[in-house]
Amino acid sequence: MTVLKDMNQSDRKHTKTGSGDDAEKTAQSISSQDIRAVAISAEPVDERLAALRSMKTELEARLSADRGSDLGPLVDEVDNAIENLSSAGGEAGVRSATAAD
Repeated sequence: MTVLKDMNQSDRKHTKTGSGDDAEKTAQSISSQDIRAVAISAEPVDERLAALRSMKTELEARLSADRGSDLGPLVDEVDNAIENLSSAGGEAGVRSATAAD
C-alpha cells in the first residue's frame, strides 16, 4: 500500500534553506496524518498492518539521530494503531478514535 503525501511535495525543493519548517519538510518523512491515514484506510487489515510495521521500522531506524525526541511520539502512535488493528474489533476502535481528532 502506498501512503499518499500532500500534493505540495514539489514545493519542498523551493523552500529556503534554514527556514523554520526545514525539519518538518525534510526530516519527517512520516507524519501523524500518514499514520492515521493508513490506520483508517479502506485497505485490508493485513495490508494496513504491514504498512504500519514498515513505518515503525523506518522510524526506529531514525531514532538514534532524533535529537529533539520528535520521533518517539510517532513510534507510540504507530504502536497504538497496530495494537488497535490487531485486537478483536480493532477496526472499529481505530476508526472511532481517529474520528474524534
